[in-house]
Parts: sequence; structure tokens; C-alpha cells
Amino acid sequence: MTDMKKPEIPKTLSILGERFTVRQQSGLQGNEGDGAVDGYQLGHRIFIDADNSTSRKWRTLLHESMHGALHVTGTQSELGEEMEEIVVQTLETHVVQFMRLHGLAFLDAIKGDS
Repeated sequence: MTDMKKPEIPKTLSILGERFTVRQQSGLQGNEGDGAVDGYQLGHRIFIDADNSTSRKWRTLLHESMHGALHVTGTQSELGEEMEEIVVQTLETHVVQFMRLHGLAFLDAIKGDS
């Protein structure tokens, strides 16, 4: 059986039209969990713990990109830090479960949509 190589984490992301730089950095788990996002002060950066597995890095990227979307829209200031984290964790769990069950069919169905 061939072992499929997991895709590399991108160095940049476009989140609602805003460019975010993705940086992998060792030792985040003690301070920031698995990752962090800085929506404005450091110029749209997402930090991911470089010591995690590739699958954990991808899940962290999804999680932090959701924080990024809330920053871009200004929604995070309305939610407050604690509620923002609850919303992001809920949506992350849902998106991961949805994509595990329907990912390829969903992507195929929306191909070509803008």
C-alpha cells in the first residue's frame, strides 16, 4: 500500500480577500495552544506550532483562519475573546466532520461556483 504524502502547509492564505502570512514556530503549545492569529498588529499573521504532526497543523490552520475571518470582518470585537473561541471551536469541529463525510462530493458539486 502506498503511503500518501500530506500536503504542505501554505506560507500564505487569503482570508476574505486579506493576505495572511503563515509561520511555523516551535514551542507555541505552552503559550498559545497549537497556534495563534494576529489580525492587525503584526500584519495579518497566523502562527502554527512547528512541532505538531502535519494533520494537527492543518487543523490548527483551519482554526486560526476562522479567527482571521472574524478579525477581517470585525466580528471578534463584538464577540469578545471567550465567545470568539467558543464560536471558532464549534465551527472548526463542524467543518472537519462535514469535510470527512462529504468533502470530495462537496468540492465537486461547487466546482466553478464563485
